[in-house]
Amino acid sequence: MIVDDNALVRQMIASLARELGLSVIEAASIDAAQAPLADGNIDMLLCDDDLGTGVSGVQFIASNPLQMPATVVLMSGNPKPNGLPEGIRYLCKPFTIGQLEGELLA
Repeated sequence: MIVDDNALVRQMIASLARELGLSVIEAASIDAAQAPLADGNIDMLLCDDDLGTGVSGVQFIASNPLQMPATVVLMSGNPKPNGLPEGIRYLCKPFTIGQLEGELLA
């Protein structure tokens, strides 16, 4: 699942993930991500840190630890944030398909 409020960025990352052979669910907001995550059928989460809602990606991930899949990657155009929960991977935007592959398929 890819969570990013910027449609163009989300679609581009989804396209890259599909090129890597992954099935992708896109969510434009935390609210849109809640139901699929609650279903427990998500293997990986790639979440933007700035979702434009006042709740950061870090806060969203930390507030729902039981719903998070085994692989969670936070992405941002800013430096890696302090307080990133243990085990959460980080990708600095912009990133290449190779960097995405390294984080998602590691």
